[in-house]
Formats: sequence, C-alpha cells, structure tokens
Amino acid sequence: MAVATLETAIAAGTAESLDRIFASVEELSAEDVHTALVVCDFIQSRFRTARTSIESALCRGVDAKAFVAKYEAAVSTLDTVTEAMNRVLARLRRSRLPALGEELISRYEDLNKDLASHRQFLMEALDKAKKPLRPIDWQHVREVEAAYVRGETKPLRKIAGKRDS
Repeated sequence: MAVATLETAIAAGTAESLDRIFASVEELSAEDVHTALVVCDFIQSRFRTARTSIESALCRGVDAKAFVAKYEAAVSTLDTVTEAMNRVLARLRRSRLPALGEELISRYEDLNKDLASHRQFLMEALDKAKKPLRPIDWQHVREVEAAYVRGETKPLRKIAGKRDS
C-alpha cells in the first residue's frame, strides 16, 4: 500500500493494529481503554496538524502536480483506515467495556468523522489541483497593460501584515 504522508502511515498502522488487538480481546481493562483513548487523541492531533499545514501550503501556493503526487495515495490509505476503524468500533460496541467504555466509543466515532472530513478536504483539494489551467486572456492582458501605461492603474503593493492597526 502506497502511503503519502506520515499521518496516513501512522493512522493506517494504528488502525490495523487496533483491529487485530481488539479481535483477540473480549474484555478491555480500564488501562487498555485509557491507552486506546491516548492513541485516539494522538491520531486526531496529527490530522489537525496535517490539515493546518496543508491549508497553509495551499494558501502560499503549491505546484499542482507535486501536490497530487504527494496526497493522492493518502486518500486511498484513508479509505483503508476508515474500514479498519469501522471494524474496531463494531468490536468495541460488542465488547464488555469498563466505565470509560462509552467515552472510548464516542471518541473513536469522532476520530472516524475527522478522518472522513480530512479525506473530503483532500479530495476537494486534489480535484482543484487536477483541473487544467484556464487559458490566458491575452486581450485582457493587453488592455490592462495599456491602462497601466496611461496611468489608469497602479501596481499592487504587498501588505506585510496588520502591524499598522
């Protein structure tokens, strides 16, 4: 399985491991539940960080082909992760769980929603990156250049930040 990012690799490995572990355990101890909650929090934080990083890079501008090459495999990996997490959730619902059991199920349901949201975000970004560039309207370019020569426009100046406020 091709994995594009550290986050998807961690999530894929963890989800598959949890699936195998929970398949062999009928009853989880309070310590097991706590460990599973910590793992869930870690994965969620990695995906929040990844999304923030991707959004920041997209705002700065990225090479579309490089973006597609890097993140396309992540989408199929996220599908695999979601399938494994659904199996984990099904097993958790059938298991005898200690007091934090409902919290564990709720948090893993939230993780599944976060994974789906991240996948949707990547799909939309990949769709945009794959679209062909619009053709340059050379007539409009000539009109703007002529207006600039006539002094009817000003060049844009880059704003450094909101330090002036």
